[in-house]
Amino acid sequence: MTNEEILKKFPKPTSKEYELKFILNTNYKPHPYCITEKHLGGDSMYLGNEEIREMEAKGVKCGMYTSLDGKQIKNGYKAGWSPCEVSYDEHTSDKVLFLKALVDKEVKNLKKLKEYLKSIAPLLKKYKLEGVGFIAPDKKDDSK
Repeated sequence: MTNEEILKKFPKPTSKEYELKFILNTNYKPHPYCITEKHLGGDSMYLGNEEIREMEAKGVKCGMYTSLDGKQIKNGYKAGWSPCEVSYDEHTSDKVLFLKALVDKEVKNLKKLKEYLKSIAPLLKKYKLEGVGFIAPDKKDDSK
């Protein structure tokens, strides 16, 4: 399932002080999987999980290069650097659900937030989301 499809499974908050915003992948391990021009050699320009696995089975690897001291460079070769040998499925990340505050309050003071977070806890677990992040409300321009 895509992050957008997962987001649709979450109920909208009943409070008007915050809203569901998006799900974001973060904390990539060991780094984001890097697509190269070799991945685009198949029949489709769309690359989903299965297409990437098919290309990997044909020998196309992640395009990231690393140095012995852990530095990384995308889609390029440098003398002394090695191509990533980690499979697509071994490139992982954490998924985080983001809520956006619609009022200028501290997160702990948002109405019904604790109840909402408790109600979505089973969905966070089901869809393997690591946690919830918060986005500050848009600042109002009082200079006009």
